[in-house]
Amino acid sequence: MLNCEELLNLEEKILEVLPDKLTTTLIKLNSNGKLDEFLEVLDLGYLTSQNTYRPYRSGKIVVVGQTEVKESVLLGVAESCGVSKDRFEFCLEYNKAKSYNFKKMQYEPKYSLV
Repeated sequence: MLNCEELLNLEEKILEVLPDKLTTTLIKLNSNGKLDEFLEVLDLGYLTSQNTYRPYRSGKIVVVGQTEVKESVLLGVAESCGVSKDRFEFCLEYNKAKSYNFKKMQYEPKYSLV
């Protein structure tokens, strides 16, 4: 662990080279999947759009659109994939889909997928 003086010296050295290395460093962090972690350490996680919306893993899945496939068949397929039927909300008729309240899902983490 560095002492206070060593930390200050390190800070000075980093600030000297940072302007020239920042872009390259961000590219490396991004390609290695560590950019979000880096930004969180700096308390800057809010800067990436990935951190603005985190749906619940058990959130609702909304299925919208006209289909000939029955709701029960879709639920059977979902359950065979290990997804609970309780997670689904259906709007399978054209006229209902036209007036469906999509705004209720905006920025709402209880909805995971449309």
